[in-house]
Amino acid sequence: MKAIAKRNFILYFKNPTNILFSLMGSLIVFFLYILFIRNNMIQQFNHIPNGPVIMDMWLTGALLTVTAMTTAFSTLGQLIRDKTTNKFMDFKITGTKAFDLILGYFFSAFGVAFVMQILVAIISLSYFSMKETLFLTSHWLVKTVVLMLLSSFAATAMSLLLCSFIKSEATLRTFSSILGALSGFITSAYVPIGSLSGPAHTVIKLFPLSYATSSFRKVFMEGGLASLPSAEKNYLKNYLGYGYNWNGLISSWKLDLAVLVVFSIVCLIVVFLFSKRLIESTLSGRNQ
Repeated sequence: MKAIAKRNFILYFKNPTNILFSLMGSLIVFFLYILFIRNNMIQQFNHIPNGPVIMDMWLTGALLTVTAMTTAFSTLGQLIRDKTTNKFMDFKITGTKAFDLILGYFFSAFGVAFVMQILVAIISLSYFSMKETLFLTSHWLVKTVVLMLLSSFAATAMSLLLCSFIKSEATLRTFSSILGALSGFITSAYVPIGSLSGPAHTVIKLFPLSYATSSFRKVFMEGGLASLPSAEKNYLKNYLGYGYNWNGLISSWKLDLAVLVVFSIVCLIVVFLFSKRLIESTLSGRNQ
């Protein structure tokens, strides 16, 4: 397991092109925001104290979730490449168990997603700190690291489940393109969730990793919202996706974390229940 995880981790970082494409979703979100969206958002909320900071932190919350999703999926693309090049046969000869093999792929993708989230957070926060004074609370770093770990875990669990059903590199590229394109929309990185139509609003609230975005926004936006009147603060929380509105109640920290944990567990249970069948079916398919 450790050898496979280390191998996949090294393979990811040895390929600059792969790194670039895995970050494409995040890069698109970031550059669209600073080039086109930011000024419009700031003008829309120019009457609000700390408006620019709140908008920048709103974007950062979505950016980290997008990074976890795309980099985890990209790293697990190695699973598909190993399927199609008969690497699984080599692993079977060495006596590697199916369960350990899948765990190796999982932990390599989890590690990559976590590292890349840290990198993206450093870059984005450094850039925004040159524009405005950031209002980050005293415990923001600890909370952010914990959320990075949890969101990376959830994104990797989802990606592993998806990759379990992909049988070719062509399909992998298609899925990767779709994920990169949709990630910004489904995390409401381009427009606030409050400005979306009912069906789109519902899709975002039902997508489990949206709750990682909500959690990140609670960390980053908390300081900027603190000085606002209660009515204005509640409106912005609802409009910007600080939490998701369920029958008049905005989702709490506990709900956000519970959704991520339960979703991750369900994905992993499904994958590991069928891990042996997955490996054996792949081997038999290659031997035909």
